[in-house]
Amino acid sequence: MSDVQLITVSGVSITATWESSIVQIWNYGNVDVDYMEEKPGRSSTLLTLVEKPSEDPRIHKHYKEKVPELVEKLRRAINTNSNKALNSSINQLVEDPRRRMVYVDQIIPEGEKGICRLLSMWLKLSGSEHTILNMNTHFSVQHGFQNAFSDMYLLTYLQKLVAEKLSILLDKPITVGRYVSLTDLFCISGSAYSELDAFLYQVRTTAFNDRTLPEVFFSEITNIQLEL
Repeated sequence: MSDVQLITVSGVSITATWESSIVQIWNYGNVDVDYMEEKPGRSSTLLTLVEKPSEDPRIHKHYKEKVPELVEKLRRAINTNSNKALNSSINQLVEDPRRRMVYVDQIIPEGEKGICRLLSMWLKLSGSEHTILNMNTHFSVQHGFQNAFSDMYLLTYLQKLVAEKLSILLDKPITVGRYVSLTDLFCISGSAYSELDAFLYQVRTTAFNDRTLPEVFFSEITNIQLEL
């Protein structure tokens, strides 16, 4: 067996995929002993696939109190630097939709880089008419409960905004395709044990639809007006 586990998870929505990543890392990840914490944590290299990232349910009830924080992260991401980086990549896709992949540089503002540790982001149009926008991201580290869901929400929201702008510039509908993320070290801290225990109990005893919500339930999201 490899010293560092490689775990792959997939799901239709971002909520299903994030939830599965927590369960799989805790059940099958490497045991991390940190003498500063009372209980050991878990970690693994993680590859995730979200089949339909723009479809509901996009909010997990575990994060429902943090929706204002998610919205604020979105506003900070659509700043001057990120806007320039995204628009540069969009222009490359408009010039040649058949490009193998387009790299997006400096998508996360400087103040956020130390938090989510996003190393790279790539965009690609696929399909016979090049009308499906796919996104790949690569993280060095993500903390399962602290920022993994918000990272996924933020980046797939940006994926939707890019698809909307490409639809205008290419004068044809561009749909959101799959979202793939590779994280070198996806971890769950031992200090989150009590929170995790409650979370896993809900996963075992409640229906998925009772643990998630569509975006329409949150006026902070439905009223937000962001564009690239």
